[in-house]
Amino acid sequence: CWLRLCEHSLPFPELPNISEETLHYMAIALTPIDVSRPPTPEEENYAGLPGRIVSACLPRPVLLGGWDSLKCRPLPLKPYLAPGSVLFLEAKTQEIEKGKTLNNRTISGCNVIGDRTNWGFGFTAIGLWNDPHK
Repeated sequence: CWLRLCEHSLPFPELPNISEETLHYMAIALTPIDVSRPPTPEEENYAGLPGRIVSACLPRPVLLGGWDSLKCRPLPLKPYLAPGSVLFLEAKTQEIEKGKTLNNRTISGCNVIGDRTNWGFGFTAIGLWNDPHK
């Protein structure tokens, strides 16, 4: 694995010429995602993502805590969606076409979802997938 800083941001993928009204896309967690609860099937607008969840590939949650420096004690552990988690969603194409970011919240070109995004949580990459049943 290697990391290289560059001037480019991660763009929203080019939308193919879609004649259908529904777009299938996936959100891949690049950093832990701070959400109050895990996603559920058929859920709409989870963590600000348009559309409904079709499926998800979720490893075990990451437990993160911290240190309360005022009280000199550890903070309780809290579960986060782990990096590498993938949410498969379907949304109306017009919802996505409005803005090339999914929820109009980006940092350095990455879509961010959930809470505490200013602390580096919730960075996601967006990709497209095909529905094999069509």
